[in-house]
Amino acid sequence: LPAAPSNIAAQTAAAKPATQSDQVIRYSAGDSIPVGHPTAQQERLLASVEKRSKGYSGAAGIPLAGALGDSVTTHIGISQAGLTESNGFIHTSPAGLVGLFVIKAGMVYYFDNQKPEVRKMGLKTSAGVWSGVTMNNLLLIAGSTNPVSLVGGALFGAYMYYREGIALDKESAAKAAQGLHAQTR
Repeated sequence: LPAAPSNIAAQTAAAKPATQSDQVIRYSAGDSIPVGHPTAQQERLLASVEKRSKGYSGAAGIPLAGALGDSVTTHIGISQAGLTESNGFIHTSPAGLVGLFVIKAGMVYYFDNQKPEVRKMGLKTSAGVWSGVTMNNLLLIAGSTNPVSLVGGALFGAYMYYREGIALDKESAAKAAQGLHAQTR
């Protein structure tokens, strides 16, 4: 087995003290981890470490969905007769739209790995903007006029900004509860 990070080893060891009947793996840093069925706290801790090892936290889902939705709906919209991209700074070929999505995903990754204040504002803003643009595109594809689609996109963007804030608050509350639970053991 590969060596576990020291914070996981310390929390796992503190969660259930090793007894004579437990098998124990000792690492070079002196930490030990009981071998056996993991406790619920250990499973949550390992799941959060595994989730972060893939690059994005669970809270990055809304901004990533908005970024993907913007690229897909822009492609669908410019494929229809009568609709054109009004932003002259982007290249609207399929490869250009994929490139824009990659850039947006990189921005979400950047914000997701910043200090809590910057992370929260960056993820909320990107969720609101890209979700709002996606709704604007969908309304234009459905045939609505431009003022209606702009208002609809702005309202939906504001709602998704709010929803991302709720997701981030739930994430911080879960981390705080996890920390308190670990301290009580």
